Amino acid sequence: MGNNLSLSEIFNKKIFRIPDYQRGYAWQNPQLNDFWEDLVNLSSGRKHYTGLISWKVADEKELANWDANEKILKKHGFKFYYVVDGQQRLTTFLILLNSIIQLVSSLPENKDKDDNFIDLECETIAEIKKKYISQKVGEICEVYIFGYDQNNPNSDYLKYNIFGEGSPGSIEESYYTKNLQNAQMFYKNKVEDYYKQYGIEGINKLYSKLTNDFIFYTQDINDDYDVCVAFETMNNRGKALSNLELLKNRLIYLTTLYEDKDLGENSEETRLQLRRNINDAWREIYYQLGRKTNYLLADDEFLRAHWIIYYTYTRTSGNDYKDFLLNRFSCKSVYNEIADNCTVQSALPDNIYPERNIDDATDDEVVTDVIEKKHKKLTFVEINEYVKSLREIVQYWFYSFYPEENNNISNEEKNWIMRLNHIGISYFRPLVAVAIRDTRANREDKVNLFKAIERFIFVNFRLAQYFSNYKSSDFYRAAKDLYYKKISINNVINDLEYYTNQKLADALVRFASRIDGLFEDEKGFYGWKNLTYFLYEYEEYLADKEDKKVSWESLQNKDTIEHILPQEYSNEYWKKAYELFTKEEMNHLVSSLGNFLVLSRSVNSKLQNYAFPVKKRERYCKGSYSEIEVANGKSDDWLAQDIYDRGLKLLNFMNDRWCLGMSDEVKKQLLHLEFLNKKEDGVFTG
Repeated sequence: MGNNLSLSEIFNKKIFRIPDYQRGYAWQNPQLNDFWEDLVNLSSGRKHYTGLISWKVADEKELANWDANEKILKKHGFKFYYVVDGQQRLTTFLILLNSIIQLVSSLPENKDKDDNFIDLECETIAEIKKKYISQKVGEICEVYIFGYDQNNPNSDYLKYNIFGEGSPGSIEESYYTKNLQNAQMFYKNKVEDYYKQYGIEGINKLYSKLTNDFIFYTQDINDDYDVCVAFETMNNRGKALSNLELLKNRLIYLTTLYEDKDLGENSEETRLQLRRNINDAWREIYYQLGRKTNYLLADDEFLRAHWIIYYTYTRTSGNDYKDFLLNRFSCKSVYNEIADNCTVQSALPDNIYPERNIDDATDDEVVTDVIEKKHKKLTFVEINEYVKSLREIVQYWFYSFYPEENNNISNEEKNWIMRLNHIGISYFRPLVAVAIRDTRANREDKVNLFKAIERFIFVNFRLAQYFSNYKSSDFYRAAKDLYYKKISINNVINDLEYYTNQKLADALVRFASRIDGLFEDEKGFYGWKNLTYFLYEYEEYLADKEDKKVSWESLQNKDTIEHILPQEYSNEYWKKAYELFTKEEMNHLVSSLGNFLVLSRSVNSKLQNYAFPVKKRERYCKGSYSEIEVANGKSDDWLAQDIYDRGLKLLNFMNDRWCLGMSDEVKKQLLHLEFLNKKEDGVFTG
């Protein structure tokens, strides 16, 4: 049964809670702006249909879990509801309403007034807060009209950071609390700007439209209706649920399907404990994925990685992991053995060609076979073990991105994991996360694993540029086997070294061919997408154990990679030093590897044209370790010979660092300075 109600009617003698299967607040600026535009553009006297709100009346059994202070309001005629669908709109309404209240309360004429004496459209602020925000119970307790289930960190953030209750100390933040904060700032700014334009009369009209003219279709969900199924179905529209959010709802729903006889003694407590375990796991997942509030880790990426580690791996693109999990964790799995269409790797070998530049690409364009696989009935134990594993692995997943946050690993381990993030960890992240977790291996073994992965990536992807799925199935399988302790880290190292050495000769040929093409395009090594990583590693090599002078983050600005011989060599010093070379030869000299230098700080492009003695004296001698090395060279000038010599030095470093077995002929070919030995003025002596 449904009704069309305004927000003023919706909040009449009702207490709302967002149940545990719901995600947190997910709206961002596009949705916030749409809500605001709908409000300010609504003509006077018109109504705006805002959407659906579905709710379920909390029964006596559910009320037993509510706070005692909340249940006191039942004596005063309040009804208690779970919001099945519509929490995003209701939360947005309250954040916007609170912004209006805060603005009106802060006006000079109201600053020292009690809420009972501040009016907003014929209501006092005290009355508005009592209806929409909170009711006082006793002398000090506040019962919030709208909020989350107990023990949800979003609940504290909503109360203390949005509605402004006294601070409880530190509050656990996440992706969802960041969205709440963003919405608060968004509407604070909107309301303040609206007041400046339309004054208090405009704010009064805004409040009236918001509470009286925004109309929702409200729908009661009956007690015998599967609420979780309704939630999953309804959230196929609007801002879609992530797969991780969808899975949580599904798991909680499944806990309601088991019969008491399946759960043994204390069946109800067993059921509630699993539900608590699910909520605790998801709380931990969102904490870990949102620990760095400026860079949220993708929840679906984590879910897929865990599926690879825990269950299986299929070489298909798209949502194969979602299909598997939602099929496994389904009501039919609870009742029967089921057949699952499981996609498995075909007998075709891994693709290597054609050439492709890759970073952290996912697998695609792979031929697969489909087989039918039988699954046993889904037990309570399997759900619990799966949830337990999710909760455990997510912290190691976080550490694979931010190893510096892990106090239980050595600095050398941290440095090599950071290198993997710098070079582009590709499909190895699940393996790295499991390796961090592995308690059987010592620190030396783990460092050797990270080194072997980094070399595999550098040789096969950064030099040879093989397809991004090259050997992915092998090392996804290795992540699973390592998790279940079927293999050791040393087994994985041996495979990495074998596959790297097997393709080493081909990688060098392909790398040389790639560099040839870049010189033909007049880009040279400046067009090699991995130049920054290579030069940073050389800088690290020069620094040895000294304090760093260059951070990886600073190198994301292209201005921190300098052409020593500048691209625009208009300065008289450069014209005279290189007057014997043709335009084509100059392009090669400018773009050859030895002419590139990591700077300790970004410099203005005009400064790059300075004469070398000036650069050396004013900048290089006090810059990065690479700059200091160039400044301490034998000559006071920077000539073609110096570019060639430094290029060989860098290639010797590359050869040693990644054990490439590169011949002297290949090194000379890569530099593209063969014309130097034809000069008759003695410029070249090599």
